[in-house]
Amino acid sequence: MTLRTSLILAACLLLGTACGSDTPGPVVGEDLKNLAADNVTYGVRSILTADGMRRAIIDADSAYSYDDEGRIQFFGPRVQFFNEFGAQSGRLTADSGTLDLRTEAMTVRGNVVLITLETNRRIESSELNFDPPADRIWSDSATTIYENGTVMRGEGFTSDGKLANVRLIRPTGRIEGVRIEF
Repeated sequence: MTLRTSLILAACLLLGTACGSDTPGPVVGEDLKNLAADNVTYGVRSILTADGMRRAIIDADSAYSYDDEGRIQFFGPRVQFFNEFGAQSGRLTADSGTLDLRTEAMTVRGNVVLITLETNRRIESSELNFDPPADRIWSDSATTIYENGTVMRGEGFTSDGKLANVRLIRPTGRIEGVRIEF
């Protein structure tokens, strides 16, 4: 066999292999192939506005969107909150979260940490719920609140949307340096 014949034979074999019908198309893992989400996005940034003002920025490692349900599920969300003047008022981190696009309600889960910049308050819980139209933030899970050197624990909490009126549910522990008058 001559060199020329060998090269032609090799080229035909390569072309035949490349154009064969046994070549698989795009490959995704089984976890994505069987996922019910309509869209999967990596490196997500979502900006939430109200009356033309930026109210929150959600950054996340990834997100699944479900068009029929009108919701987005975030993984590794990091949220920045902004007040009515556009200044950053708080930040939040969690393992995951769900945003309802119809109601703007959001629930975050797993190692939730919410920090308010104006009051330097830190709230930790395993789950936190936000309902902007109802002007309400709450948790039905064990909650720890750190503020001005004081640590308060309870079975949950409820508050207005600005965290100005926080009510701890079934508080436990000891609070020092606070004077209570009756």
